[in-house]
Amino acid sequence: MNITKILKNIAKMYEVLYNRGNEDCKENTKKFRIGGIMVSSLTVSSVFAAPSVDDLKQNKEAAEKKVETLQDEMASLMAEINTLEEELVQTGKEIIKATDDLQKAEEKEKTQYEEMKARIKIMYENGTGSMLTKVFESGSIAESVWKTMLRRKKRLLT
Repeated sequence: MNITKILKNIAKMYEVLYNRGNEDCKENTKKFRIGGIMVSSLTVSSVFAAPSVDDLKQNKEAAEKKVETLQDEMASLMAEINTLEEELVQTGKEIIKATDDLQKAEEKEKTQYEEMKARIKIMYENGTGSMLTKVFESGSIAESVWKTMLRRKKRLLT
C-alpha cells in the first residue's frame, strides 16, 4: 500500500466518525487524527531511508578530514600570529632605541652649538690670532674655516 492510499483511508475514517456527531466519536476522532499523523510520519520516514553504514562512515571520514584541515590551518595561522607578534616587539624596541638616540643626538647638537657660540665670541673678543692656533682651538679644520667665514662676514657688515 502506498502513502496516498493510507492517507485517503485515514481521511475517510475521520470523516465518518466526525459526521456521527457523538461525543465519544469526537473523542475517537481525535485519537484517529493522532494515529493518522503517527502513521503518516512513519510512512514518510520510511520513504526517506536512513543512510547506510557506508554513507555514515564516508560522512564521518569527510568530517574528520575537514576538521584536520581546519586544525592545520589554525596552527599555521597561530604560528604566523606568533611571528608577527615577535616582529612587533622587535620593531617596538627599535623605535625606543631610535627615540633615545635621537634625543641624545639633539642634546649633543645643542651642546656643540653652545660651545661653538662661546668659541666664536671669545675669538671675536680676542681679535686676531694665528690661523694654526685657531684650528687647534676649534677642534677641526672645517669648524675653523666656518669661523673664519663668519668673521669675514661680520667685518663686511660693519
